[in-house]
Amino acid sequence: MLQAGATSISVNNAYLNTNNRFPANLSSSGDLIMIIQMQGATINTSDTMSSSWGDITAYNNAGKFEFIEVSSITGSTTINLVTGLTNSYTLSGKVQVIRVQRLTKLKVNSGASITAPAWNGSTGG
Repeated sequence: MLQAGATSISVNNAYLNTNNRFPANLSSSGDLIMIIQMQGATINTSDTMSSSWGDITAYNNAGKFEFIEVSSITGSTTINLVTGLTNSYTLSGKVQVIRVQRLTKLKVNSGASITAPAWNGSTGG
């Protein structure tokens, strides 16, 4: 569980630069990340043939997200945050930490496009 107010988070790899998609590893003050919980809601699955089958009975932090600035990296698995988390997150709910690149300019030539690799269960999306 990541509690609201926490100022650091533990991850598998704090550098967030798989396949060198960024000019450098996540490391410095001012880098931006997004934390999002994708799953975890409780859904009515009782086999009663009623109209409430499939209803969400509790969200359990599913759908919560926030953008937060990095203050530093400790070792290779801890991201320290400038401020405390606003939300709490349930780790079994598939919490993702996504690096957000800050751009001052972006030019997409005519006929070109920007695409992301498909989600493979660990990266992409």
